[in-house]
Amino acid sequence: MRVSFGPAKSQVIGDPILVELYRYWEQQCGLRLFPSRASINPADIKRCLPQTILTDVFRNPLRFRYRLVGTGVTTMLGRGELTGRWLDRSLLGEFAAPLYEMYERCVETKRPVHGYGSLRALLEGRDWVTIEDIFMPLGDTDDEVTMVLVGVVQSAVDNQGVESWLIANEPLVPS
Repeated sequence: MRVSFGPAKSQVIGDPILVELYRYWEQQCGLRLFPSRASINPADIKRCLPQTILTDVFRNPLRFRYRLVGTGVTTMLGRGELTGRWLDRSLLGEFAAPLYEMYERCVETKRPVHGYGSLRALLEGRDWVTIEDIFMPLGDTDDEVTMVLVGVVQSAVDNQGVESWLIANEPLVPS
């Protein structure tokens, strides 16, 4: 599986859960590039929680560990409990490298990364699952991303075998 960044299939988020999560993230930014973890209140995004991942960012070397993985994501991926585990090949197989690349892009650019992709290798022979996701940076200052808030949904878009990911330079939902 290979991920290519931009131009993406669409700059606009398609799934209503992801739109809600992105709008909430955007509201919490205030005058900053991205919000702090403390400004994210799970009670405000109850409907989104099953499709949400919260990931800790570690540096030197850059690594990612799942702090919280929603039940909807866990069920969709069928990989058991991911909370507390490191993003690596032993956990996610061939999908680990492109997923790491998306996290890395979000952390380096300090901007949301949005995309569509199809998974099969991860799902161990099950039918193709097309996903839509958005990676949104979090941190106490605009200098460093310390966590990434991710929304992942199974997409109605038939995009079998195609990955398209985009770094957001402008709002991802219509005004």
